[in-house]
Amino acid sequence: MILCSDYNHKLKPIFDYIKNEYSDEETGLLSFGCVLRQMGKFNEAENYYRKFLNQQQQYDYQSQAQCYHLLENITLDKGNYDLSLEYYLKSLEIKMKKLESNDRNLAYSHNNIGIIHWKKGNKKQAIKSYNKALKIWIEFYGEDGLKVAMCFNNIGIVYDDEQKYEDALKYYEKALIIRLEHLPNEHFDIGDIYNNIGAVHRCLNHYDLALNYFNRSLEIYDKSLFPQHPSIASIYKNIGITYEIKKNLIQALEFYNKTANIFQQILPIKHPDVIEIDRLIRHVSSQINT
Repeated sequence: MILCSDYNHKLKPIFDYIKNEYSDEETGLLSFGCVLRQMGKFNEAENYYRKFLNQQQQYDYQSQAQCYHLLENITLDKGNYDLSLEYYLKSLEIKMKKLESNDRNLAYSHNNIGIIHWKKGNKKQAIKSYNKALKIWIEFYGEDGLKVAMCFNNIGIVYDDEQKYEDALKYYEKALIIRLEHLPNEHFDIGDIYNNIGAVHRCLNHYDLALNYFNRSLEIYDKSLFPQHPSIASIYKNIGITYEIKKNLIQALEFYNKTANIFQQILPIKHPDVIEIDRLIRHVSSQINT
């Protein structure tokens, strides 16, 4: 806790909560980095993880691998997919020296490389990696484990991108059933599923149903996440897109501006999400002014 002692007074309640969310090996510096990430303070979190690695001789291989895993998450948040892949490979290299090929800790690596492939548009490779993780997690946690739900959600996202909407809904609903069984109703992971289901219904032209799911997600996020969290920005953007499709341009612009306000606080100016929301704002504004 030496590196985060200056923050203990202000963030102790948050730190205590996050500490309970992660295993013992991730407490201390790594857990505090998770607090900062939840706040949308990606640069600060990355700095803490780098400080941890500079002292890595003090820690075991599991903590080192976990630190690279968490750095991978941060670089994903920042849109640097190549660097994220580099961190993944370092984490995997450390783990493979100590673990069997079906060890459940490797499932995290397979899952995250799947995310990277999805971000880079390699959908078949993403599904392949997710299924590797799914096989391991089902073996250890059964069909209704929370890790299994995470994999179901990720597979659903790929099918969503491929416009296989029925398949996407099937996997999202599997994930939702598991999460509702194990998590509080206002947990942000449930908000994620509502967001994803809403996006599928929008693609199926079920716009009012989509807005219903988006608003359920936003209600959860408002209670469980910090105001600048990227998931809240994602919901604002989804609501804005839906209103734009419904030709409610004033409301669409309102939610796009809310999205941009968050992105400007947490993302680099050249991040793909920043560029995209700027394009959407200019497009809707031009329609309103014509």
